[in-house]
Amino acid sequence: MELSEAFGVFDPRGSGLVEQRSFLLSVQALGYEPKTQDIMEIIAKSTSRAHNETIDFKDYYNLMSAKMTEDDKREDILIAFKMFSSPETGVITLDNLMEIAEELKEDISHEKLQEMIHFADKKGDGTVTYHEFAEMMERPELE
Repeated sequence: MELSEAFGVFDPRGSGLVEQRSFLLSVQALGYEPKTQDIMEIIAKSTSRAHNETIDFKDYYNLMSAKMTEDDKREDILIAFKMFSSPETGVITLDNLMEIAEELKEDISHEKLQEMIHFADKKGDGTVTYHEFAEMMERPELE
């Protein structure tokens, strides 16, 4: 369902505004399950109107586009993690990085690969979990 269609379902009079409750229902129609309180906070922070009882299409579009982009980014991070990690262990190890470098015929030193693990490994156990990998990929210095 397109964003304009989802918005239009809850704006049958074509006023260009939907109530907060309708906004919540339209978000759910797109497959998201947010809490009502989360929706209220999002609307309060993001809308251009003073009383925030309704949301217009511009704000709706901006909110939903940001949410959909965030979801795409998470999916991309998961795909990348699966490419680097071992299905048996569910983590990224130095051996995994060495194998990938070899497959790609990249001449990367053992020390440089160890640095990569260390950069993401917050627990200090020599492995990178999905959570650590996702946090690393979302760091501003990598964007």
